[in-house]
Amino acid sequence: VIARAGAGYDNIDVDACSKKGIAVLITPAGNTNAVVELTMGLMLSFARHIPLANASMKEGRWDKKKLDGTEIKGKTLGTLGIGRIGAGVAERCKVFGMRTIAYDKYVTQERLNELGLDYVELYEDLDKFLADVDYLSLHIPVTPETTGMLGKHQFEIMKKSAVLINCARGEVVNEQDLYHALVNKDIAGACMDVYSTEPAKKDTIPFIALDNVVCTPHLGASTDEAQINVAALAADQIGQLLNEGKYIDCVNKKALNK
Repeated sequence: VIARAGAGYDNIDVDACSKKGIAVLITPAGNTNAVVELTMGLMLSFARHIPLANASMKEGRWDKKKLDGTEIKGKTLGTLGIGRIGAGVAERCKVFGMRTIAYDKYVTQERLNELGLDYVELYEDLDKFLADVDYLSLHIPVTPETTGMLGKHQFEIMKKSAVLINCARGEVVNEQDLYHALVNKDIAGACMDVYSTEPAKKDTIPFIALDNVVCTPHLGASTDEAQINVAALAADQIGQLLNEGKYIDCVNKKALNK
């Protein structure tokens, strides 16, 4: 058994595990709140120029007149993917007075209503969804379908004032296209916690150095509480598999059954 303390498993060779009869378990629920809160923190940091303000103060400047921000109240949050994390972000944004919309090919409006997310408007057309967002928050896994899903075409559809937030996986964004979109002001900015290659450096991922980008080093699950949660869940899932034969959040169960 291999248990991943977290939701992502792109660093595990699942096919090789399946061939050897090794179950691969993940713990997607353990760090949900941590990622949700980081997403909100990045959004507010960008809207109110908090990183720039902090840096200017430490450099001895008082740049109050240069740092007028914007409010997120009344703005439109769009979640690309509305599973546990996307739903959590939508719930918080509703409290902030934001309009919430979503695009997810695997969820219906009826299902959202059943989950108490009836205030989230589900779009069926990705282009129309992208054109409507003020803050686009990504909450999708890396698959052949989603790799490079956000690129030149998508950024050109978005508002000039729109901001991208990625606390999902770096590979779902074409980073070169994002750099050009940010430099050319096709979108207003980006908040990035994940990258196609990590550790990420500005020499190889140049948008990191831009003033209209807020960056963090993949901190989504990096809270004391989340680490305890995912460790406890992983241990519990291993125990239930070995002792009771229960496959909880097993990503290769079908392959093992074959």
